[in-house]
Amino acid sequence: MAKIVDGLLDRIERDGELRRLFGRDLTHERETQKRFFTEWLGGESAYSEHAHVPLELGADATAVDDNGCTPLDWVERAARSVDKAAVRRLLRSGRAS
Repeated sequence: MAKIVDGLLDRIERDGELRRLFGRDLTHERETQKRFFTEWLGGESAYSEHAHVPLELGADATAVDDNGCTPLDWVERAARSVDKAAVRRLLRSGRAS
């Protein structure tokens, strides 16, 4: 999971539109995203223990930012930055948690 999240955030750091959504230092975000994806993929629930909104409550998919983008627009953009081959290997290996 660490390789996938680090790869994703490395790409986000190079993407001007996505980068502005994060704080100056992505160290905290890297650890938070590792906990999020681990839990989302069925692993240890370390994310919800510390989150303001537990994963099971979801997000408001109809919210629109100043650019007219919904959360789903941002997820789609972020998904294009994910190393899909690495995700497939991780899921096949059974080490997603």
